[in-house]
Amino acid sequence: MRNRCVRCGDEFVPWRPSDEHCDTCRWLPPRPTVQARPVDKDQDAQGHPRTPDPPIPAVPLGRRESAVVWLVGLLADGPVASSEVARLAKNANIAEKTLKRGKRTLGVRSERQGGLGAAGHWTWRLPEQGHAEETQ
Repeated sequence: MRNRCVRCGDEFVPWRPSDEHCDTCRWLPPRPTVQARPVDKDQDAQGHPRTPDPPIPAVPLGRRESAVVWLVGLLADGPVASSEVARLAKNANIAEKTLKRGKRTLGVRSERQGGLGAAGHWTWRLPEQGHAEETQ
């Protein structure tokens, strides 16, 4: 005979008919019960008027995060030629390796436009842009 643990939902074979927990949950301390109180957005926990929170200082972004933000801004209006992306990144002091890491982080898609050889070129686009048959 198998039961379901009331804590984690796993099936287990009870040792005694009164067992409600599997072997993993049997020795855990009981879960605390929390009594929810209504929250008043204009008062703090003691009922005093709430003062506005101080502004959060801007945290400097790392190189990859900066490259991701830069790429989103560049590709927001549609696909851009990869040679143009590389040139603009160099002008923005973004290293090629950092640019490629940001590309991978965002899931930027590379697509060939035009023909083969010199007749075509590669473009970068954000994953939500472009073709409807692609799903990711």
